[in-house]
Amino acid sequence: MTYVINKRDESGRWGPLVETTVGNVLLRQGQQLVYRDEKSAEQRVDELERSLSRESRRRGYSFRVIKVLRQDTSPPKHEWTATPTPAILASRKTVLEERLAALHVEQAKLTEEVEDILGYTQVECTRNCHGAGCGAFSPIRELIYIQTHWYVEPSGCTGGDYWCLGEGNFDCPHCGHRNRLYDRKPIEDLKRLFLGVANEHRE
Repeated sequence: MTYVINKRDESGRWGPLVETTVGNVLLRQGQQLVYRDEKSAEQRVDELERSLSRESRRRGYSFRVIKVLRQDTSPPKHEWTATPTPAILASRKTVLEERLAALHVEQAKLTEEVEDILGYTQVECTRNCHGAGCGAFSPIRELIYIQTHWYVEPSGCTGGDYWCLGEGNFDCPHCGHRNRLYDRKPIEDLKRLFLGVANEHRE
């Protein structure tokens, strides 16, 4: 983490720190304090801020410590040959907004295509220990996602009497076996791409 230190002058303006000594620490103009560990940094900076506060009261001016969240070292996004006029800035802004709008349209089309591809994700009708299930695969776009709900019985004066979201299921179109999806999280996450969603409430 990086911290920079400013000093407020007699006019009330914040500016870069001129060389000063706080406790045993010599601080110079534009100095940055860099710490690798954020926890130890916060402790050290907290101590420094308390020292700066005492120093401020003694010297009659204020210090502040700024935590740097982002250090942008990239070159300017647009090089102007001269100070741009409001009309030039407005024109440039319009061009960029039109490009962004076109990109959003393209992004929406690509996202739709990706979703269409994911709709062909195959899910297996798994065989259980009782011999049910046929092992056939089906694309989720052809299946109904069965969203189960379970009931919490009333308890005491105000407890219970509500429904909770359960697991996802689907019925195999080949053999009719009910498959549970609790152990197939990637398929559950594609719930939106099934042919439809049916809610089942079980007491």
